[in-house]
Amino acid sequence: MSETPEGVVFASRLVWRSGVVLVAPVLGPLVPWVAAYFFVVVLHATERAARREAQAALAQVKHLHGLLPICAWCKRVRNDANYWEQIESYISQRSEATFSHGICPECHTRLGRELDA
Repeated sequence: MSETPEGVVFASRLVWRSGVVLVAPVLGPLVPWVAAYFFVVVLHATERAARREAQAALAQVKHLHGLLPICAWCKRVRNDANYWEQIESYISQRSEATFSHGICPECHTRLGRELDA
């Protein structure tokens, strides 16, 4: 609060736990009420925006859970329509995962022996 020739200037500094800060210099005795009103308006707008962002992020989340019926021999997966499909396509359709292919050292050795025969 500071004195000026025109009168007393009130300044309210309100800080919300989300980090929103409102400093409201207003003339007169209604300063706390006016500042609180604007603070609530700003706070609600900020929280609504954060909630919309969180809901949008949650909508993009794809989560695999439960038991995955997989063939022990060929590693294909049985989907919801009871069809067998490659594990790569099954997981790609249900998550954000992508695949790259290579050959592990053990399979490389086995494959080399089969090609030599």
